[in-house]
Amino acid sequence: MIFDVACKIAERTVHNLRPYLREAAVFKLEGNPEEFTQIDYDDEAKEFYMENFMLPMPVTAIEDNASLVILFELSQNKDEDIIGAEHARGFIEIIDLSRARLNAFTDSPAGASLPDIPRNTVEIHYGAMSIPEMGERLIYHGAVESVVVATPERIIFNKKGKELPEAQGAVLKNVGVAWQQVMYLNTPGRYVVEDDKVDRKPPQKSRMIPRTHERARYTIMYPHEIRKKMELSEHTDRTQTPHWRRRHFRRLTSDRFVNKKGKVIAVRQAWIGPTEQVVGNRRYKVLLHR
Repeated sequence: MIFDVACKIAERTVHNLRPYLREAAVFKLEGNPEEFTQIDYDDEAKEFYMENFMLPMPVTAIEDNASLVILFELSQNKDEDIIGAEHARGFIEIIDLSRARLNAFTDSPAGASLPDIPRNTVEIHYGAMSIPEMGERLIYHGAVESVVVATPERIIFNKKGKELPEAQGAVLKNVGVAWQQVMYLNTPGRYVVEDDKVDRKPPQKSRMIPRTHERARYTIMYPHEIRKKMELSEHTDRTQTPHWRRRHFRRLTSDRFVNKKGKVIAVRQAWIGPTEQVVGNRRYKVLLHR
């Protein structure tokens, strides 16, 4: 996985990646980016995603067949929910240049100029982006702050984003795909599920960053998929069947909300049934706070 390659590079050369990789919740999407994005949004979907866009986890890493994109909140308050696509999120896009992945994505501004690409070479784009408007197409607002090409042995290329104007549009378009993948993950009715080993020991503080096999897995599931994975019983009576209403957000439009009309509020999730289940050597947990 690109994530594991990035961990090795963060430990040895590009040290500012360390805190993001340590904290990241990794979502692995098995396929090319377009398989997890939607081309057309109707007006209702546009309004929903503009108002309710939020990251599944404070630091969300999404890896597909093309790249790894880390999205994170810029707020220093980790307990604060940032809601809405118009709010800027930080991003780190990591493309593995030494594998046959580039055909699965779009442009690689620095990598195209590398004649011989060593093994475990990645191209890293740092920046911030928001989506202020969803019209006929997504409008991206943001910038690439820097571009780095590195291996675990050395940094090959390191420039400010303003020195590479050709990188801006290509990278924002690529990261915009990751935003759409978050929209895919946030489809109403889906829930974040943590999948971890029962006997996994908590990571020790060290220079080593836990790899994908050493940390919990995160995925998005519908209730029927969760029931099957957690081996929860089914009943014909819904009041007896484990089911969820995911936490969601609602804009207050009634005139009776004198002081709060127009504001977006969080509606707490409802839960009937166990939130955590051990099956074999795996522990599954539905994260109702996300």
